[in-house]
Amino acid sequence: MCGVFCCNETEKGKKNEQYFYEEKTDSAASGIYGNAYGTVYAGEFTVQHRRQLFVAKISEQAMTALSLVFPVQNFINAVAIGFGVGINAQISFQLGAKNIKNANIAATHGMLFNIIHGIIFTVICIPFMPVFLSMFTKEQEVISSGVQYSTIAFAFSTVIMISLSFEKIFQAVGRMKLTMISLMIGCISNIILDPLLIFGVGIFPEMGIRGAALATGLGQVFTVIVYLIAYKKCSIPVEICRKYLELNRNLDGKLYMVGIPAILNIALPSVLISFLNQILSAFSGSYVVVLGIYYKLQTFISACKRHCPGNAPVDRI
Repeated sequence: MCGVFCCNETEKGKKNEQYFYEEKTDSAASGIYGNAYGTVYAGEFTVQHRRQLFVAKISEQAMTALSLVFPVQNFINAVAIGFGVGINAQISFQLGAKNIKNANIAATHGMLFNIIHGIIFTVICIPFMPVFLSMFTKEQEVISSGVQYSTIAFAFSTVIMISLSFEKIFQAVGRMKLTMISLMIGCISNIILDPLLIFGVGIFPEMGIRGAALATGLGQVFTVIVYLIAYKKCSIPVEICRKYLELNRNLDGKLYMVGIPAILNIALPSVLISFLNQILSAFSGSYVVVLGIYYKLQTFISACKRHCPGNAPVDRI
């Protein structure tokens, strides 16, 4: 882990010194990055919308399956984002207090805990999905499509956790442009891969709904790759390293004290949508599809509000 993440102490010291004595409060640039983030999340909504169009060409049952699985996907994202808020808050607080060691501990522990969260979701959600889907429908085609999609999608849960942890770490140190670029690369690659993997174009196999899940996962992988390259090449004042894995109950508790309320705030709509899906599925799968489309739109609007602060810190790339 240190081989990937750690810099030597002299280099890190220079990065920290450079960071703390640079001014980064230009409100005009903040507005530019806020608008740019709005564009990125509009692109992410476009990805979801295009995926729905492609999956709809497979069958209505595939669309219903996608709508039933989406609240669980969003719950996993909620945990990643919510806990990431805790990571962001602690890093910002510790850097403001000039406590570099605690900022490094917060970043390292936060990344480790989110990786553990991702592994837990993968282990629990994949075998649970057949039971979950059977709560909403008895159509075997819907259940089969949902299981195919979720098995691949949830296999990337850890990748999602790493991606969103890096996003919050870079945001905490003012690297808004890096997170924006990383998200854009993930969105663009997803847009390109969706039709290739769903319908089988050229050398790509026709995977149907499994292709939609794989395209999403690979988009997240590309995002993480960009973050790893950026972490190694760019100057940021925090370090993720094995030596900061020392026990710190106080700091770990603060990560969860901030993270859990944020998780609940983001995740509760997913629980509500699953409840509504159970009611609507008794009437028609089409109702579930319509609700799923509305929920994706609502999720997009909420994401824009969360990720596009008007006072975003200025990047120094």
